[in-house]
Amino acid sequence: QTKESVTFELTSDEETKKIYPFDFIFRMTYTLDGASVKTHFTVINEKEKDLPFSVGGHPGFNIPFVEGEAFEDYYLEFENAVPCRRLVMSPTCYYTGETEEFPLKDGKVLELRHELFANDAIFLTGTDRTVSLKSKKNDRAVTVKFDDRMVNLGFWQKPNTDAPYVCIEPWTGVPAYDGKIDDFATKNLFTHLKKVDTYTNDFTITITE
Repeated sequence: QTKESVTFELTSDEETKKIYPFDFIFRMTYTLDGASVKTHFTVINEKEKDLPFSVGGHPGFNIPFVEGEAFEDYYLEFENAVPCRRLVMSPTCYYTGETEEFPLKDGKVLELRHELFANDAIFLTGTDRTVSLKSKKNDRAVTVKFDDRMVNLGFWQKPNTDAPYVCIEPWTGVPAYDGKIDDFATKNLFTHLKKVDTYTNDFTITITE
């Protein structure tokens, strides 16, 4: 721990191996820099064995920023207009393995409404790497910028509720598949450290007043 940062560490043991049968050291470092906080992932493989894994974030942001505004006054805006696709989810909220076009207003805007999350999260692939949560009625914003290796981006709130928040979730992997049990060693888009090695990745959240 320093004045600007704190690091948490999780190390494999007999309990973790019951559900994830691999040796690992996993660290997360949170660093403050002005109006930004960086979340930094470190995965360490100390064995000469394959270590398959996926990392990602689940930060949630309260809406509204200002009292008196409504959830529908807010929208998500990518920095650049990039065609993206949505991962198709089953009625039971698992990934079907298919994708479909997901048009955005002006190629980069998703206007928020609770009905968007009736079937759980929205998972997108191929998006721009910078997305901001903004209001139509004030200049405050929250911006999430993430690494190119975060291949999928999720937006989520508790389904079928008027939950006063939205989560912005950069991921390196994909959700669980519908009707399929995946082996960690072969799961789609997993990262693999095949020998003694260290992996790092990060995303940054910046607040604009």
